[in-house]
Amino acid sequence: MLVIGIGGEDHPGGLLSDVNMVVSMDPENNDVAMLSIPRDLYLTIPEHGRSRINAAHAYGAQSKTENGGPELLQQTVEQMLDIKIHYYVRVDFQGFVKAIDAVGGVEVDVQKALYDPFIESTYNKFGKNFSIQEGRQKLDGGTALQYARSRKTTSDFDRALRQQQVMVALKDKVLSLGTFSNPVTLSRLLDSIGSHVKTNIQINEMLKMLEYSSKIDSGSVRQYVLDNAADGYLASRNINGAAVLVPKAGLDEFVDIRAFVKGTHFRDGYLEKENKSITVLNGSGTAGQATKVSDQ
Repeated sequence: MLVIGIGGEDHPGGLLSDVNMVVSMDPENNDVAMLSIPRDLYLTIPEHGRSRINAAHAYGAQSKTENGGPELLQQTVEQMLDIKIHYYVRVDFQGFVKAIDAVGGVEVDVQKALYDPFIESTYNKFGKNFSIQEGRQKLDGGTALQYARSRKTTSDFDRALRQQQVMVALKDKVLSLGTFSNPVTLSRLLDSIGSHVKTNIQINEMLKMLEYSSKIDSGSVRQYVLDNAADGYLASRNINGAAVLVPKAGLDEFVDIRAFVKGTHFRDGYLEKENKSITVLNGSGTAGQATKVSDQ
């Protein structure tokens, strides 16, 4: 599924997606993996040419079709990763705050103290400067949002990891309330966030997903952020005066990322369980052909 975060109404650039996260749930092996795509990734958006990925949702939303924003971003990510995405969930800032508050807050283990005097103060009850200490903390909706949004004193990649951390914490809190066994509780949670969330997941599907989630150890959730580290898949570039990220292999060259996603991070659950081996023999007469086919 694709998890999308936007600012929403009354927020500058409110239709741009700050969160672009693919979550894979494998009920066959009780496995969950999360992949965050940085908003500055520069790629081709279907029928709109090249731009940052965070513009895809805005382009789609401006088309005036009911689900145009999530659907165009979903199409863009499917094309990029060469995978099928079955569901999307889009939440704006207010919806995020209300969801966290509706479950009584979430607990996260803050890995490093964070101080950000640049983040807007709208959701910060402590005033203009946002700060949080290292260690296990219980966060209300406003604090969780700032924790997941802050980037100017760290990086967009660090922010993505914090977003994943809050997602897992929210999953744990929802499950601790027994939500998956009580459709009424789930309906109340959804009612509390109302128009601030858009999804194509039906209630019965949500309940089934939550039931699967109850069998998954949060400590085993595989989390990854596409980044420009030495061993990462992206590189920083300046294109038309804008600082963006592109695949190290080149513009729109996602072969390495696709191989990682499909072969390692989002493994097919049935193939993983079967765990069969395949031997490739070279009968072509061309040296190296078996290795090439093997890699594919």
